[in-house]
Amino acid sequence: MDIVVDYEAFTGNIIKELAYCCESKSKVYTFKPPYSHTFWTKEEARRNSYLIANEHGIKWYHGKYNYSQIPVIVESIKRENAWYYTKGSAKTKYLSDLFNCNFTNLEDFYCPEIKDLNDESDCFAYPNIHTTINFCAHRRVIGLADWLASFYSSDLFNILPE
Repeated sequence: MDIVVDYEAFTGNIIKELAYCCESKSKVYTFKPPYSHTFWTKEEARRNSYLIANEHGIKWYHGKYNYSQIPVIVESIKRENAWYYTKGSAKTKYLSDLFNCNFTNLEDFYCPEIKDLNDESDCFAYPNIHTTINFCAHRRVIGLADWLASFYSSDLFNILPE
């Protein structure tokens, strides 16, 4: 069983959106902030303001689930005998630590750029903010899972080095 996981975060890997796709089903979780933005340093405020204005667009105070629920939600995503995937070395390391299991970086399979993935899905969490796949974890997991399924059925899968 393949599970593709992705997230959007603020500076310091403060997760705001966590999404996964497994067996053609996807789910997205959004999180309330773990603390007030008044505790940001000047640099964090600058970087987070940039993320809001130019990338994921998620406001600091947006979210449905309490931040403290992340460990419970992570456990609910995990399955026995599953293979876990994400894209990017930093996300691979972070999610491996968060889930306490190994994640495979889809870049090792020559996965295309995010902007080049199938983007026919809608964002369930922030439909008015996430209008492209680039900064939407939910849309990305669907695009990555579609790509992974097509990769496994392609000739490329059969020629990868062991």
